[in-house]
Amino acid sequence: MKKFIITEEEKSRILGLHKTATSKHYLSEEGVDPNAPNSYNTRFSFTQVSGPYGKPPIQYYIYVKRGKYYIFQTNATQTTPKLMDGTDWDNSGKGYDTKDSAMSIINQEINAENESQDIDN
Repeated sequence: MKKFIITEEEKSRILGLHKTATSKHYLSEEGVDPNAPNSYNTRFSFTQVSGPYGKPPIQYYIYVKRGKYYIFQTNATQTTPKLMDGTDWDNSGKGYDTKDSAMSIINQEINAENESQDIDN
């Protein structure tokens, strides 16, 4: 193994970069799921736990990350499930404590879509 000699200043800079990246979740101590459906999921270690729910093209999925549940969605142009940030899908970034809580939001959306279709007919 080749050894590198760096200054204390460079060592501090590298450790600072690592700390910043870890706190912003660019780096994760969790393993990466190679079967995750897109790069966002792979980078942040989300795992699908259920879905799809609803009729195509709009469908909903529940993913989990570190014990919190998040709602992902597909639509006519987005065929890979994607987390919609800053909305009910992720409880304003906090996630949901239970799968049932996330499922309740999905049911509200599906019911609203069904009511909208009934009005259109």
